[in-house]
Amino acid sequence: MWHGAAWTFVVWGALHGTFLVVERLLRGKIHIKINAFNGVLLALLTYTLVNFTWVFFRAREFSVAKNMITSMFFLNEEGEKIIESFDIIKVFSLITILFICHWLMRNTSMKEVSQKISPFVLGVVWAMMIFLIVIAQGSSEQFIYFQF
Repeated sequence: MWHGAAWTFVVWGALHGTFLVVERLLRGKIHIKINAFNGVLLALLTYTLVNFTWVFFRAREFSVAKNMITSMFFLNEEGEKIIESFDIIKVFSLITILFICHWLMRNTSMKEVSQKISPFVLGVVWAMMIFLIVIAQGSSEQFIYFQF
């Protein structure tokens, strides 16, 4: 109820909970040795499922969520194009970079990495990230946590 009283938030939470329950049940019954190939596939599956559930978090009502989901699967021929191709390329590039960073850092921690990098470089990286976050706000709605 933290995010509001809409049923879409209930569905969002229920889907996340369902995915966690299924994962726990499968973990106990199916023993898969994680390697580079299936690790990438499982990470992409998790990413896809979580992104699917975020549609319900963002949608104000179920009709909007249905429209977005059918558009995500290219089933909405009359759907309005709301994201330009360049924006899709930017998001895809960012996700790819983040995925590579996550993969490279799978056996280390941010603390270890920050201790190996010079303070100046670390400061520049943090400044760039803050700058990119600020300019990426665009004209969309304000981030929900900035409203408190």
